Amino acid sequence: MDMTDSKQTSFGWVSKKVYDELCKAGWSPDRNVSATSDSFSEAWGSEWVPAATSFLRNFSGLSFYGRLWVWNKPIKDQDITAAREKISDVAGSRVIPVASSSFIGDGCLIWIDECGRYYAVDSEGMVFIASDMAAALEVLLGEKSLPEPPPELKEKLAAAYEWGSE
Repeated sequence: MDMTDSKQTSFGWVSKKVYDELCKAGWSPDRNVSATSDSFSEAWGSEWVPAATSFLRNFSGLSFYGRLWVWNKPIKDQDITAAREKISDVAGSRVIPVASSSFIGDGCLIWIDECGRYYAVDSEGMVFIASDMAAALEVLLGEKSLPEPPPELKEKLAAAYEWGSE
């Protein structure tokens, strides 16, 4: 990333355009909504993914102009519980959902795994978004295209899964 057109944050460098969009949505460099990440952690218990803490502390409750809605409370229903096993299998680690997005199809959920990798999942399948928060925001807010998934995920993401039903 060209540093003249980017801004440094506590979670990495983002483009000036993404930085400005974050600020317009209500984010600030000192934002820390720890109560939300604490409620997610409590709700998910042993299934909690600590890599999601920073994302939730920075962005919970914010909406990014019809592209990304970061949850301010955990959503853990029957459909999410059923999908989580499949998503964990593909990711190779525990995952939790943290946001809704219009990124693919008619809408999808954004999931974070234990390694801090981001995925978009809808009823049709799963795509790799990025390996870290700053890169994920660049993709989800439309400044970068999807990256090539890491080699260990590429084959798993290409495999056919029954996402819409059990």
